[in-house]
This record gives sequence, C-alpha cells and structure tokens, in this order.
Amino acid sequence: MSAPLLPDRITPLTQAQFSETYGGSLICCMVSLPIYGISLLQVHMYYMNYPLDNKWIKIMVALLVIFESAHTWMTCHTVYHYSILSYSNPLSLIDGEWSVYTANALGIPIVLLIQIYFSRMVYLLAHKKWKLLVIIVFGLLIVAQIGFGIYTCVERFKIWELPKLKALVYPALVPLYGIRVVSDAITAGALCLVLYDATIHTLFHGSSKLFKTLIIYAMNRFILTTVVVIVQTSVLLAKPASIWAMVLEFITVHLYVNSLLATLNARKSLREIGPSLVQDDLEKSMPKFKAPSRYSSTQNGSRLESNGQPPVNLYLGKQGNRGGVKIDQDTFTMSDLEEGSLKNDTSMSALT
Repeated sequence: MSAPLLPDRITPLTQAQFSETYGGSLICCMVSLPIYGISLLQVHMYYMNYPLDNKWIKIMVALLVIFESAHTWMTCHTVYHYSILSYSNPLSLIDGEWSVYTANALGIPIVLLIQIYFSRMVYLLAHKKWKLLVIIVFGLLIVAQIGFGIYTCVERFKIWELPKLKALVYPALVPLYGIRVVSDAITAGALCLVLYDATIHTLFHGSSKLFKTLIIYAMNRFILTTVVVIVQTSVLLAKPASIWAMVLEFITVHLYVNSLLATLNARKSLREIGPSLVQDDLEKSMPKFKAPSRYSSTQNGSRLESNGQPPVNLYLGKQGNRGGVKIDQDTFTMSDLEEGSLKNDTSMSALT
C-alpha cells in the first residue's frame, strides 16, 4: 500500500485558506480581463465617433485608459506572484506585495474621476436654485472619498502583512465603500429627478420619450456599480479577515470605467433618436389638408386653380433657427417646438 502524499514544503496557510484567499484573486482577475477588453473597444469607438469632443473630455478618457491598463497589469502581477512565485517562497503568502496595494490605490482616483464627471453632469442639468446644493453635497462626498482613500493607501503600505489588514476594515474601508454607494445613489436619483422634471414640462410626446430613455440610461449606469460596491461592503463586514473585498476591487474599477465610456458613446444614438421623435410628433399634430380637385394643367406642366392662381403651399419649414409652419411668405412661429428642442440640446450637451 502506497504511503499518503505529504506536502513537499511548509506553508503558513492550509489548502482551504489558500483556496479561499488566493482563489478569489484569480477569479476576480479572470472576470476583470474581458471587461478591460470591452473598455479598450469603447475607447476606440469614442475616439473614432467623437473627434470634435471637448479636449478635456478626451484627456480624461486618455487618463482613464492609462490608469486602467496599469491597474490591469498590476492585477495580473498580483495573481502571478501569489499563485506561482509563492511556491518557492511559501512565507510570501502572508506577506504584502506592492502590486496589489498599488492596484487598489489606482482604483481610488479612477472612481473619483468618473464620479466627478457625473457630478458635473448633474450640476449642468440642475435648476439654477439647486446648483449650490449640488456643489456642497458632491463636494463633501468627493473630499471624504479622497481623505479615506489616502488614509487607506498609506496604512496598507505601513501594515504590509495581509492578515493584519483587517485592522483597516472599520476605520477606513467600510466608510470608503459606504460613501461610494451614497454618491452613486445620489447621482442616479438626481439625474432621474432632473430628467423627469424635463419630461413632465415638455409639450411633445417625442421629447418625453427621449427623456425617459435618458432616465433608463442613467439608472442602468449606476445599478451595476452600486450593487457591486454593496456586495464588497457586505463581504467586508461578514469576513473582515478575508481579502475578498480587496480583490473585488479588481472588477469594480473596470465597471466604473465601462459605465462612463458607455455614456459617452451613447450620445450619438440618442441624438439620432431625439429629432426623429419630435418630428413624428409634429407630423401627427399637424392637420391634414386635402388639396382641392379644381386644378387645370398648363402647357409647361404646372397646375393652376380655377381662378388662375397657383395653389397655396403648406409645409414645415425653418425661419432662421426657429421651427415654424410656412405658408408662402408668412411664417407662424412655434415657440413650443423651440422650447422642446432647447431642452433636448441641453440634455445632450450636459454629456459633453
């Protein structure tokens, strides 16, 4: 009878602890890589479709893709270090590694940059009387995240050893993730309220459909990231000694970047939808005029009424930048159309 297999080295972790701890980092790394690939595709689509965008938006996208690429490389290095290199150095399993701490440190400015962008969007869309409140609320949330983020990064490098990181759970990590959830929830709620207010005040059903589409986009953008951060916080509270919450950050960062890029790339399709919806409403709301049958043809093919006068032309036209209904040389301005178009333009420009 053969002897049972014995471990060929002394390790500080049991097999169960190793699987739970570093198996989670491998899984999160494998999930994050396809999301990173989608981000690269969206960046390519953005620069191809929006060459005239504001230069600061282009710089922001470039910074995000650089940070995200560095974050992905450090994530892969972390998994390689603990899964492969640790075989010849088992004590490194409980030791810290610069790549895992730096990757988490990079995730903080990435998330902050994206939240600042959406805070700006809320500010641009908000009514004038609410702008000061928007600045105060989002300013406090952003400053709080910066403070807790810097404290977390510094303390991780000071503590260094992975088992001792549980000391940061309640003083740093729980407040940081909690503020993220609150910030995302307030941003989503504010965007939905602003767009809903525009929906109930527009006089065109097509514009209403556009605003409702924007509300759905806003909700979809925040639901996924908020759910993942809530899961992170729950895992952190349930297992403070585990690094699962830390490795879930590998996925969270990519979801935030994808949500921003999806919002930027959706503008073209939304701009194409908006005018067609309003035009359909105009055509439905205009009365139908049936041409009289008393026409006579001339030698050159033109038509004359029985009294010898050319027929009156009724069609949708434009007078300068104002939509109107033009009958020969008389134009009746439709201010409601201008108001609806202005709100559409404002909603779209807030995304740039």
